[in-house]
Amino acid sequence: MLWAYDAEHLDFLERYVRASIREREPNRNGSLASRLPAWLKYAKSRDQVLACCATLRARLEQAATPGAARRGGRGSARDGAGAVADEDVVDGPPA
Repeated sequence: MLWAYDAEHLDFLERYVRASIREREPNRNGSLASRLPAWLKYAKSRDQVLACCATLRARLEQAATPGAARRGGRGSARDGAGAVADEDVVDGPPA
């Protein structure tokens, strides 16, 4: 399952997955990127993860549309869109 708390979180995930070179600081385990699951970081997962990010982006935009019915997730005080999830991504590396 892939989820994003808000638009900023989704932007981060998309940028991270699209990046061909990911720099990291040695001996650092406090960044958001260091906490991402391994399957999300695999190059072979890139197309599937980006497709799910596009689905999440569409759901986020739909939820932000005035008069749209809210769809699950917690509300975000920052932008009101709330969390969105896409169950099309499995919890683990692709087979």
